Amino acid sequence: MRQNAQFSNVVLLNIITVISVIFLAVFAVTHYLPLLAFPLFLVFLFSLIANWKNAFWVLLFVLPTSLHTVFQGGLLSLTLPAEPMMWMLLLTSFLWIMANGKVHTAALVNPLVIVILLQFLWLIPTVIYSEKFLLSVKFFLAKSWVLFCFFLLPMYIFRSKQDFKKAFFILFIPVLFSVAVILFRHASMGFLFSEMNRAVEIIYYNHVEYATLISMLFPILIVSLIFSKNSAVWLRVLIIVCILIFLAGIYFSFARAAMLAVMFGFFVAFAIRYRFARFIMPVIYAIILIGFCFLLYNNNYTKLRPHFERTYYHQTFTSHVMATFKGRDLSSMERLYRWIAAVRMSKDRPLTGFGPNTFYYHYKPYALNSFRTYSSNNEEKSTTHNYFLYILAEQGYPGLILYALLIALVFSRAEKIFHRSIDSFDKACVMAIAMMLAACFINNCFSELLETPKIGPLFYLGISLLVILDEKSMKQKNALIKQSKF
Repeated sequence: MRQNAQFSNVVLLNIITVISVIFLAVFAVTHYLPLLAFPLFLVFLFSLIANWKNAFWVLLFVLPTSLHTVFQGGLLSLTLPAEPMMWMLLLTSFLWIMANGKVHTAALVNPLVIVILLQFLWLIPTVIYSEKFLLSVKFFLAKSWVLFCFFLLPMYIFRSKQDFKKAFFILFIPVLFSVAVILFRHASMGFLFSEMNRAVEIIYYNHVEYATLISMLFPILIVSLIFSKNSAVWLRVLIIVCILIFLAGIYFSFARAAMLAVMFGFFVAFAIRYRFARFIMPVIYAIILIGFCFLLYNNNYTKLRPHFERTYYHQTFTSHVMATFKGRDLSSMERLYRWIAAVRMSKDRPLTGFGPNTFYYHYKPYALNSFRTYSSNNEEKSTTHNYFLYILAEQGYPGLILYALLIALVFSRAEKIFHRSIDSFDKACVMAIAMMLAACFINNCFSELLETPKIGPLFYLGISLLVILDEKSMKQKNALIKQSKF
């Protein structure tokens, strides 16, 4: 039986190899990029048949370079091949978990798991009372397979240091490739600020998604360099080269949030090291609340309204940044227009919001015309450009509170795990993950990136790995306590 299974696997692998070579040859002639996805999809199918856990690694590898594809005149969009892979992995792994009775009950007492579970459960009433029921159901389904594949499944897969190292290299290699390709394309365009989105469009949805992904992975390179003091010289040199490539990618992405995110990641690492990370988010929330009250007092926020003769799109990054500080940047002013609309929407639907995936269809009547800008027609159908307000408008105050609580827990829990861990490798992993999630948090303050098929999975994977390291550090602590008693 085993020999027959092995023979069948070999035959299947040979067939996949032949088909892949054919597609690669066609790509070499046509240069049609989506053709590269098909061989990877076949490898995924083979992995799924042989061992669904291996299929997870294939999915992780293709995730960063999966392509946003629109069907049926814009009515349907998918990230290919990642999203269909998630569906199949969800089905296969779920059947395996049920058949083997291996429900991961130990993690249910972890505060991070509890909050994410509550977030998921709260989606149900917000979908039921949604103003656009079908759109909200679509959102719910997408959130379901992302959470299952990248939050739940890693708890069954990551068991050793090699798994953590494997995850890093599997993610890092395609992202490094994409950064190199985009830098080359952008260089051919003279590194013009106005050409950035055109440079990234072959792989990423826009420059924000691209900048966010590399700003999240950048801290892992820094931590790798710090903890590779005893490694071979060539390895340290290679890490330094990769750091320089990523720095160039972040700078030439011209994404202000990504640059701020990298700096915030270093601040969080410092806070974790010196045991005050748990205070970061409460202080930030207090500052935001005070600022919000000030803007509401005597309608002070109306003083921020844009002036058409001074607010416009800038052709260079330097003028873009300078305009931001002067309050003359178009994108910043457009954000205010939508943020005000989101707050006013919450007054009508404070509990369940208007429903997931519905902000675009309802916000304009709640916006103030005095804050309109040249881009307020919103032809790209983008949303609030702030995840807190996005959640508030679509999932009400309970959704907002749960997200705020999750972010605060991430940093406080990371601090606790870091100082409880005994192994230096575990400490390095905790620090890298915390910095990665810190970068995601900052980027998400200016976009809704958790709902994108590339950033959301990485965010939930990071939290899942924190849960795994939390459980491991607790076991080590309990083992030491038992030893000390004897």
